[in-house]
Amino acid sequence: MRILAAIIFLACLSGQVFAAVSQPRRDEPYRTVWDRIMAAQSYRNMAKGLVLMEMGRYGDAASEFGRSVTENANDPWPHIMLGSALYWAGQVDQAVTEYNEALRIDPQNAHAWQLMGIASAWKGDQQGALSNFIKAEQFAPDRPDVQMNLGSIYQSLGQLDKALSCYRRAVDLDERSPLYRFQLGMLYSSLGRDEAAAESLEKAVSLYPSYQDAILELGAVYERMDKIKNAHKSYKKAVSLKPMDSVARLRLAAVLIKEGKPAEAREALERAFNLVPVDKSEGLALSVSYAGVSSSSGAGQDGEQSDKEKNAVKNTVDKLKKNLERLSPEETANITVEVIYMPKEQPKLEQVPADEGGALGGPGKKGGALASAFKKAAAQPQAMGIKREFSLQPASPGERRRQIEAVAKELGNALDSVPQDSQLHMALSVETSKGGGEGRGQPREGGGGPSSSNAKVAYNPRLVGNDLGLWVKGMSWLELVKEVLPSLNENAADNPERLLAQGLAHVILGEPEQAGQCFERAAALGDKSSAYLGLAVSSVVLGDESAAVKYCEKVLETDPGNEIAKTNLKWLKTPSSVSK
Repeated sequence: MRILAAIIFLACLSGQVFAAVSQPRRDEPYRTVWDRIMAAQSYRNMAKGLVLMEMGRYGDAASEFGRSVTENANDPWPHIMLGSALYWAGQVDQAVTEYNEALRIDPQNAHAWQLMGIASAWKGDQQGALSNFIKAEQFAPDRPDVQMNLGSIYQSLGQLDKALSCYRRAVDLDERSPLYRFQLGMLYSSLGRDEAAAESLEKAVSLYPSYQDAILELGAVYERMDKIKNAHKSYKKAVSLKPMDSVARLRLAAVLIKEGKPAEAREALERAFNLVPVDKSEGLALSVSYAGVSSSSGAGQDGEQSDKEKNAVKNTVDKLKKNLERLSPEETANITVEVIYMPKEQPKLEQVPADEGGALGGPGKKGGALASAFKKAAAQPQAMGIKREFSLQPASPGERRRQIEAVAKELGNALDSVPQDSQLHMALSVETSKGGGEGRGQPREGGGGPSSSNAKVAYNPRLVGNDLGLWVKGMSWLELVKEVLPSLNENAADNPERLLAQGLAHVILGEPEQAGQCFERAAALGDKSSAYLGLAVSSVVLGDESAAVKYCEKVLETDPGNEIAKTNLKWLKTPSSVSK
């Protein structure tokens, strides 16, 4: 998502703004011609910076915005834009400094308050984010993006009635936004209000037909409503839009199994076991899912992590480092790490009876269906997430090693912040390109970097990008997997397609032992090629790469032309390229 400041600032570059800075302001009669010239130059630098932001060149954008600050230090907008660029470059503390300076100049600047809220949320300070978003709402009550962000925080805090109010308000303020429709639909979905969820998600898709997140979630809602044909159509579209969305492939395969189409189900699952793709820029786009880590195992009474837990986190980070060390130091590497953690007991979706109220939650015969749903949903633990992005720049092997260590340290700190008594899952996505790029190996949050839209596939749990928004809450991709598992367990003993789908689900959930058992049973039933590919992936998740190599070689013994096995082997046999 491009930072919302870029959109707002675009309007500020109109002729009216340049006209305003070229003549004395009534509140500043002392403003000299030189002041006005420097202000105009400041806006030109901001225009350049905005273009660079849109290109994902956040470091270069920050330089342009920094010049704008120097030329027009008493205007809040250069500080806001500099803070935005610093935020996307991962320098969040420095970004906050700029936002504070903007608020010193203009204490009622809603945009600065909103960006302060986003920075607070990035740091895990939800209460601070809430306070900042409330300030933004105070000064801009009719901005729909403020309502969306505020609603997302309320939802994270379990205050679902307030979240619903904010999402509805956002939709009322901007009826053409697919993102706000998606937000509203996801909240209805979590409340078990499937009819209302479907209506809102359908509207989101009609406004943005390629909104893959909304299409996938709409398929899940249809499936809960027993509209299997509609679900099939949605899942198929989701897979066509993002072929390496393993969650969409799993849900499609499960529906095909329900429909009695095992061959099509197997085809849907076949491409879910890649480890590495090669894109058209000749770089790699790696995605690996790591096993779940329970943060409750052996924790002491004083709340400190147990040795077992610390070792699990360390092993997870070590796996990331090992894969990064395989990349050429001469390549730019843009890294996305997504961590999802949730309590072991997951909330169950419950259909609200029709006589308890209308689709939009009005009072019914039993009174307050939506209030009842709020109580049920708020009482359930919420899945939470941490997302970090990093950029490694071309460097000597020794310098690249130091960059990787810095990434690992930052990620370790993030994992240490995961609350105890949670189940943790982590996925890594790496895109590489030849030559240099913006950034200096610093952690960064948000979009940018090379596009993966032209990349061939990789094993990828759900790291397919966020189509429209930063503050999207709803049913996590892990929950979409867990929801479908019970149906796959039915009559699975002698059904290779169900076993393959089960195995894929367990791999996505970071449960390689269970996945391996499913793949072994599928192989025993004769589906050796797909089963061995699954065993290779589950072996990687377990950290046993030598076993993964053997399974890929087994695939090639019976199917010498299998491109997935060949590509997996190429990556597995790539040695470290950095100095130790």
